[in-house]
Amino acid sequence: MTVLAVTLSACKEKNNGILGAQKLDCTISGNLTLTDRNPNGIDYYAECDVEVISGTLTIEPGTSIMFKSGSGLRILQNGSIRALGNSANPITMAGETALSPWYGIYISSNSPLNEMSYCNITGGASQSNFYNYNIGGDKAAAVSITDGGKLALNNSTVSGSASIGIAVNENSQITGLANVTVSNCLSYPMLIAANSLTNSLGLSTCSFTGNQIQRIAIFSNGGTSGMYLNATQIPYLVLNMMYISGGNIVINQGVNIFMGAQSYMQLDNNGYFDINGTLSQPVIIRGDVATAGYWQGLIVNTNSPLNVFDYLQISDGGSTINCFAPDPSNIQVGCINTARLTLNNCSSTNQLGCQVSHYTGDVTLVNNSPDITQVCTY
Repeated sequence: MTVLAVTLSACKEKNNGILGAQKLDCTISGNLTLTDRNPNGIDYYAECDVEVISGTLTIEPGTSIMFKSGSGLRILQNGSIRALGNSANPITMAGETALSPWYGIYISSNSPLNEMSYCNITGGASQSNFYNYNIGGDKAAAVSITDGGKLALNNSTVSGSASIGIAVNENSQITGLANVTVSNCLSYPMLIAANSLTNSLGLSTCSFTGNQIQRIAIFSNGGTSGMYLNATQIPYLVLNMMYISGGNIVINQGVNIFMGAQSYMQLDNNGYFDINGTLSQPVIIRGDVATAGYWQGLIVNTNSPLNVFDYLQISDGGSTINCFAPDPSNIQVGCINTARLTLNNCSSTNQLGCQVSHYTGDVTLVNNSPDITQVCTY
């Protein structure tokens, strides 16, 4: 009896691997449903970059997919994915071993059907699947939404990426994000275009732990149509020069932003720049390195009465002279346009040049901040 029990146990352990799993085709054209078909182990495995070129790939609760080295999942323009697990039976996507490199998930489809919920995604990002010239070209992510792609992602985990956890390009959209945990990635947990940061994005419900760079990295290609930041578990990092034209910048209480070298935030045309810090939860904007002149500063170049900064603590700016100003500064109001800004209970420190500077023609600056005394004009 003892020998029989050992034998049965050994068989069960062996079955927990690829035995009984079904190989996925490299091309999927038409609707396909993947099920929890193998109760003793992996349900499906991939040996190539599986491309959904048309139809919907539906993945049912409890389904597990193993990706061998050099494989991945690509949802292309005419395809879609519906991977909806549940709390009792999540969907699992992982490499063959903990160290097995696989490409990750790439979504360039803008189908409104694209949704992933209760999915556990482990590893991935062994090959570039995200390109943006403003952030240094090719990047790799475990989940890449790019080339016009769209995805709702919630109640899921992304862990152990060989690079970035989740990446969202500027012409793409993450339509829903809530209760997602990103952990133990070898780069940023998230890289996201500024115009994808909307008030409905649930970053405040997400958790980011153990990642190599504990920052939500933000970038812009220029002409971005607005950005809305809520407080999150970890700081944001602005990677490059962020020019907002025709939209709004809204930064709410408790937001903590690090600015990359030579970066800036500039608002032009018809939008408004609103910073909503409080005494107990100020907004903090500073250089990624605490050096005077590490980044350029904030530039407000619109005439909206909604341009109001409340309880902002800003530092380390003034790396560059902008718009004919004689001195650099942490905050600049007006270029050659009519502009206005109200500063309430703000501080500006460790800058090169001036705390605040403003153009004298058609610019209104209301300074209700006792700590700001060095205001330069040009």
